Amino acid sequence: MKFDIELKQEALPSCTYTVLREAVRAVSIKGEKVLLIQTKDGDVKFPGGGVEASESHTDTLLREIIEETGYIRSEVLQKAGVVVEVKEDEFNQNQSFQMTSHYYWCNIHTDVRTCQQLDRYETDLSFKPVWLTIEEAIEMNEQAQNLEISWLERETAVLKALRK
Repeated sequence: MKFDIELKQEALPSCTYTVLREAVRAVSIKGEKVLLIQTKDGDVKFPGGGVEASESHTDTLLREIIEETGYIRSEVLQKAGVVVEVKEDEFNQNQSFQMTSHYYWCNIHTDVRTCQQLDRYETDLSFKPVWLTIEEAIEMNEQAQNLEISWLERETAVLKALRK
């Protein structure tokens, strides 16, 4: 199963510049449950983050899995899909922001775990790894729809694609 999703803000202002960001995200399913990161607001997202200049997708994903979940033994398998988001840049209204998120199937071994290594904003949001059914995760994100969370639409769309 592969998915390609495009999420585009309807009324984008005419922008002179587009900020591009590339990210990778882990999709790991064990039995009926998928590994996600839950925040203090009750929403969930896939583990992952931005690709740094010197990193491959695999290197970034392995680093992000350790940082966000503490799971230290993981394997990146094949690509599950891509989500492209285009919207007004929240920091500069004269430019647009395009995030391309590459999702990969991952085998995450849960037998060995270390402490999470969270960034400040991740600590502020109380990131914690959770294993949930896809239906539980969709329900949690739909309950959080009224919150302004940048990844909510993207992650819910991917969860719905995985449900099919």
